[in-house]
Amino acid sequence: MWRIGANQGEAFIFGSSFHEPLVDKDFFMKLLQRQVLINPGYIYDPQDHQHIRLSYAYATYEELQEGLQILHECVVEAIGRKSK
Repeated sequence: MWRIGANQGEAFIFGSSFHEPLVDKDFFMKLLQRQVLINPGYIYDPQDHQHIRLSYAYATYEELQEGLQILHECVVEAIGRKSK
């Protein structure tokens, strides 16, 4: 389930679609190296490795599309690593 909201001028998507713990420092750094910044769930709850928060307040439609494609690629890669 994705929750889309806007609070006090922020625009964000908070997602919970990962059925296994994928969000760790390695996942965060891979995205950051590809210029996609997420807020991992563990910054809100140290035990939460299944959620991310994305801000789209300053992204163009094209940047959002590109960022989501990169996110998808990193998720597929992380799932592949976890299944080995």
